[in-house]
Amino acid sequence: MHNQALFVAMLCGTTALHAQAPDPWRKVPAAPTTYFADQAFSSALHDLAVQVGDERRKQTEINGDIQAKYGQLDMQEIMKRMQAFMAKDPQKAMKMMQAQAAAASAIKSDIHSGDEAKTARNEEFEKLSAEFKAEMEAAAKPFQAKREDIKKTGTVSVMEGASWAFKTKAAETAYNEQVDKENAEVSARSVAWFGPGGKFTAWLASYRATVLDPNAKAEEANDEIKTAQMAIMETPTAAYRSTAQMTAARAYLEVMQKVYDLRINKEPNVHRTVEEP
Repeated sequence: MHNQALFVAMLCGTTALHAQAPDPWRKVPAAPTTYFADQAFSSALHDLAVQVGDERRKQTEINGDIQAKYGQLDMQEIMKRMQAFMAKDPQKAMKMMQAQAAAASAIKSDIHSGDEAKTARNEEFEKLSAEFKAEMEAAAKPFQAKREDIKKTGTVSVMEGASWAFKTKAAETAYNEQVDKENAEVSARSVAWFGPGGKFTAWLASYRATVLDPNAKAEEANDEIKTAQMAIMETPTAAYRSTAQMTAARAYLEVMQKVYDLRINKEPNVHRTVEEP
């Protein structure tokens, strides 16, 4: 950590760092406070992920153009400029190279850590998903059974058996009472999964902290090294920006959508009663 801080400090002394890109994490919406499936929220997350992806693509193109100019230098010119840089301040050059080596080692460690954590988090998600679905099915089952009983005795077929309707208002009321009770039970149980401190809420936070943040940290450190190298070669880098946080925020939005798409559909009330004689 000390070497990385030293590296960034030397970068600031070598060149004006590229302008800070807008924070893509600002696009991540607050978690919903309702616990039933919501297509509008799901679509919003998808659209936001696309927006961040488009911004990342545009910045990647800008970065690519800058790196291409650096790549046009032949090896003789690169060596010439490197020697000039080292001759100007040998001690500073040596410290920078040492810091770059330390940063490169830290980058490998962060990538390895993020990759291992991703496998573990994905396994956790599959387990949590199965447990959630099983719990919701078990919670809804008794209410569904009571509704089926009401349908057997309190409904008639209409439209040549294509649909059904209640024989009486009393049957309709009894049926919808079970619908409301099921929805209330599912909503109450879902708080432990999607509410503050819930199992999926905690999983999302863990996914960011152990998978996305380490990978973003590694990518940013790698971009800082590139910026320093290009500055030494006198390649303009003012428009060069790391896309690390864009990559992380887009991935988070995609994972967030996967999590909240697990929410159960709210059971609708049914109001179809044949006219009583």
